[in-house]
Amino acid sequence: IFILVILYYFLTAISGVFYSFQWDILLLETGFLTALCYAPWLTLRLHSSSSSQNHDHQQHHLLSSSSTKLGTHPIRLLLFKLMFMSGVVKIQSNCPTWSNLTALEYHFATQCLPSPLSWHVHQMHPFILRLGVAITFIIEIPVAFLLVSPIRSWRIVGAYMQILLQMLIIVTGNYNFFNVLTILLCLPCFVDDYYYIEIEGGNDMGVKHIENDRGETRKSWQQVIQWGKIQKVIKHTACVVFLLWSCHSMIQFDYNNTTSNAKGFWRAINVRLKMTKS
Repeated sequence: IFILVILYYFLTAISGVFYSFQWDILLLETGFLTALCYAPWLTLRLHSSSSSQNHDHQQHHLLSSSSTKLGTHPIRLLLFKLMFMSGVVKIQSNCPTWSNLTALEYHFATQCLPSPLSWHVHQMHPFILRLGVAITFIIEIPVAFLLVSPIRSWRIVGAYMQILLQMLIIVTGNYNFFNVLTILLCLPCFVDDYYYIEIEGGNDMGVKHIENDRGETRKSWQQVIQWGKIQKVIKHTACVVFLLWSCHSMIQFDYNNTTSNAKGFWRAINVRLKMTKS
């Protein structure tokens, strides 16, 4: 992979503007980090020891070498940088189409390579298109922090939302392999970085037996399952609260209507960013 990254770097350096697009730089960054995190000398090693006399007393340790402590953190940080900067640069540009959430009202008709669905999406109501821009800001800025969260369930939620955004971009436009590469960067969010499996003195399900002061044994898996359910509820609730707080902090709906018909309703409702003066 290192060799391919070096060759592609020389290709981008020689080709100039032909290979200076955002997806070319992203491919170089992804290739370098992938080679760093998943090089052959950094692969996981499986050490196992078993006794032929007693099959119940066996230990299987899935240990990683000291170099694998990087895990998938660099790739997730790259994805965070890509999405967060994509959202922030739109706000810092001071472009009225982004601050007024009207960018999609022109985007589908002015992009370089539209897809067959671009014309149909362009015909949608302006409120729906502005709401799409607002959702894009939510996914690119606050949701990006979920990608680097230490909680796996949060990372999965963030990855799914990023994948949804990229899929919508793919069906409404053509940006080479940029969106596909972004989806691939979301895959490390679904796995854990460190693995350590130990099965010792238990049954076929790997349930440990703990000995108390009386010398009696008891199974601890019920307590573990109950505490795991409580933790899952807390994590999911905190994630939902974070997303709702992000929407409340960034998006504001305005409604000024003096008529009661449906057309007046759609003309009176508007959505805007709270962080702008528009």
